[in-house]
Amino acid sequence: MQSLLGLDAPEIATALGVPAFRARQIYDAVYRQHEVDVKRITTLPKQLRESLELGLPSVDHQYQSTDGTVRYLLKLSDSKTVETVRWAARWIANSASQR
Repeated sequence: MQSLLGLDAPEIATALGVPAFRARQIYDAVYRQHEVDVKRITTLPKQLRESLELGLPSVDHQYQSTDGTVRYLLKLSDSKTVETVRWAARWIANSASQR
């Protein structure tokens, strides 16, 4: 199944073959209500909820630094990986105060 991440409502409608109003319901739930579990999008019929998958990445590895920074290696639905970093709030506050 194609990942729905990054798609707008018309693209969701095309990808899933659903009416425009259903695509808007999915879009609103994911991007406005920040829902990550399609099973909890109760505006959709149960059969549609059970057939959907958002394609969210999973955490493959997590690396914790001594300064509080956390690096994540995320595995995408196509098995490729990307790395992302969550900076420690303390580091961000110190960096901002030095400007």
